[in-house]
Amino acid sequence: MDSPKYACADIVEVEVVDCDLNADPNVIESVTIMLSSTSEPVGESVVLYETLPDSARLQGSIEISTTDSPGILLVAEGDTVTATYIDADNGLGGTNVVVTTTATVDCTPPLITN
Repeated sequence: MDSPKYACADIVEVEVVDCDLNADPNVIESVTIMLSSTSEPVGESVVLYETLPDSARLQGSIEISTTDSPGILLVAEGDTVTATYIDADNGLGGTNVVVTTTATVDCTPPLITN
């Protein structure tokens, strides 16, 4: 994820770099990952696409909001957002390794005083 914290209405950008996903150097590959939150533990799937053929860098995004609807991840103040990717081969002998990263949701706007 591109930030350790997100507002309650925000866009979460996700990136995976995995050489194994670059099966054809002439094609833009894709992979599906899951994003979940404390408020929506089942989560939403997000498709990431290779930025350039043969780059092995895949990116995608999802909207988060306090209002739930299809394709939008439901969040609330203090939620943890978790991105989960299954790495088929981690290059160290591990297969189907679960890789996660997290961020928090902060809905409180800044307060300006004297």
